[in-house]
Amino acid sequence: MINMNIESWLLLSIICWVFGYFNMKYLEPSPKSKLVYVPKILYFLFGAPKHKKVPARVQPVLGVYLQSWGLSMAIYGVCLDKRLINDPDLSGLLGFGVSMIIGILISRWLYRRQPYTWQNDIIIGEIP
Repeated sequence: MINMNIESWLLLSIICWVFGYFNMKYLEPSPKSKLVYVPKILYFLFGAPKHKKVPARVQPVLGVYLQSWGLSMAIYGVCLDKRLINDPDLSGLLGFGVSMIIGILISRWLYRRQPYTWQNDIIIGEIP
């Protein structure tokens, strides 16, 4: 396994965070999209991505997952790596796995707690 240092953790976390950010930028939302309202603090930590078709603070679940994963990896890599477990391989595996689980938990919690539902769904074939 690769020995992870702070730079490696930050690089990996930035990659995850950027993929989550661009997930919102290139989103083509539809009534079947899984979107959630994000709390203000997370919205600003996620870079406040906006899309012209959805309200502010609404993001796709996948984007929330990737950005939460990236943030938790950065926190683990800077603050906790090799402090909890001395073995570098096991510490890297623990940080990667725990941060992935934190991303999943945050995105699922927000999807259950604050899902976004479309208010004005256009029904195909309906005459206005």
